Amino acid sequence: MDDSSSTAGSGTGSESEASAATESGTDSRTELGTKSTGVLSATGMSESDINAAQRQSIALHQSVQCQREVLVHYSSIQVEIKFYYYYYYYYYYYYYYYYYCYYYYKWKSLIWSLCTPPIVQARSSPALPPPGVIVVDSRPPPDDGCIDTCFKCESGYEWYSLRGKGACIVLLLLLGYLIGGVIILAIYLVSCVLARLCGCNTSDN
Repeated sequence: MDDSSSTAGSGTGSESEASAATESGTDSRTELGTKSTGVLSATGMSESDINAAQRQSIALHQSVQCQREVLVHYSSIQVEIKFYYYYYYYYYYYYYYYYYCYYYYKWKSLIWSLCTPPIVQARSSPALPPPGVIVVDSRPPPDDGCIDTCFKCESGYEWYSLRGKGACIVLLLLLGYLIGGVIILAIYLVSCVLARLCGCNTSDN
């Protein structure tokens, strides 16, 4: 009886100690929870809201950093694309002009075919941009009467038009001087022949 009572007493003591420890732990957790609750209540946000805000802040920071890296990367790529964009369209308009104007006037008139620079005749295929370069717009330029006039293209190639027009004007002037010289020479020769046939000799007079 005494042993059992002592055993029961000891069991009761251990249970009381456990319950005391549990109560102390509960008190500490409750105190911690009360402090955290006080902080949360002071901010007006719940714990889930704060966690969500932290996650959103981290995601926003990563997004800004990513956008910054992409922006720097895109800026360098944009310069490269812009360079090859003009490089590509330089030849693109060149051969567009060459295809629709040179062949049209080649069959129409020999003079207009001579107006085309020799480099156009030497090239057979357009120069494409290097592999991996993105061409922003590959649509053909608008037809602004290029086929009809050959010197009124307004598709970013005015300097070539002026150069072609100037070459044509020079060739036409040279051709005019040549034809005029031939006509004057022919008139002189005919006049000399007629003078000799008529027996006119200016030295005797």
